[in-house]
Amino acid sequence: MLLRIMSEEISTHRWAYPAVLVIGGIGAFGQAALLWHELVNTYPYKMMSYPSGAFYAGIGNTGLLAAPILAILALNLSRPRRLWIAPALPVVLCPVIFWGVYKAAFLLREVRGSVEVGRNFDGTTPAMVEQQFTHYALSLGLAGLCIGLTCGFVLWLVFRLKRRA
Repeated sequence: MLLRIMSEEISTHRWAYPAVLVIGGIGAFGQAALLWHELVNTYPYKMMSYPSGAFYAGIGNTGLLAAPILAILALNLSRPRRLWIAPALPVVLCPVIFWGVYKAAFLLREVRGSVEVGRNFDGTTPAMVEQQFTHYALSLGLAGLCIGLTCGFVLWLVFRLKRRA
C-alpha cells in the first residue's frame, strides 16, 4: 500500500522536481568536491611519483566538473516517476562517473604509451591507490544512496501532506 501511494508522479507537484534537482545537485557537487579533495590534497595521491601527483590532480579537476554535471543531466533525462527515488539518482551516479573519469585517464595514459613503472617512496603502486580510491568512491555512492532515499522520502511526505491540506 505504501509503495503504491509513494509511486505518484513527480509532475503532479509543481515544486517537487525543482526540489529534487536542488537536493540531488547539492549532494552530487558535494561528493565531487570530496573526491576532488581526495585526489588533489591528500596522501598518497599528492605525493605519488608513478604516476605523478599532477596526474591525479588532473583527474580530480576533470571529475569535479564532469561527474556532478553528468549525474544531474542523467536525472534530468530520466525524470523518474517516483519522488522518493529521484534524489538518490545523482548522488549514486556522481561517484560512479567520477570513478569512470579516473579509469578513463589511466586508459588514455596507457594508449599514449606514457606509463611509468615503479613503486613510490612508500612502496605504494598505482594499483594499490586505485583500490583505495575505488573503495572511497563506492562508500560515497552507498552513503549517497541512503541519504538520497531519506531525502526523497521526506520530500514525498512533505508534498503528500501539502496535497491533503
